Amino acid sequence: MGNLKTPWELFGIECGEGWIPLIEPVLKYIQEYNKGKEEEQQIIVYQIKEKFGALRIEVGNYPEELRNMVEAAENASVTICEKCGAPGSLRDCGGWYHTLCDECLEKRHKI
Repeated sequence: MGNLKTPWELFGIECGEGWIPLIEPVLKYIQEYNKGKEEEQQIIVYQIKEKFGALRIEVGNYPEELRNMVEAAENASVTICEKCGAPGSLRDCGGWYHTLCDECLEKRHKI
């Protein structure tokens, strides 16, 4: 099983650039936390993606402090445009949900 790669290892961040400011503090925390720790004591990143229009950060072997950070980032994601980072809201785009600002929603409809 040790040779199987996580979606994080295979695909990296699977969401738009607008959410990078939400993700960076989480990744910095993980990097600092993992420094000098044995592999079995380190936080594992499984996946960072968009799902149902919101950010999902899936991690394992994490302390409560990180759980709170992840929860805050995921909650904030439905108020920030995934594409550009401007204030946005969760929108139904024909059965697919995306968190977008008015401008990015308009651009999406012109495609």
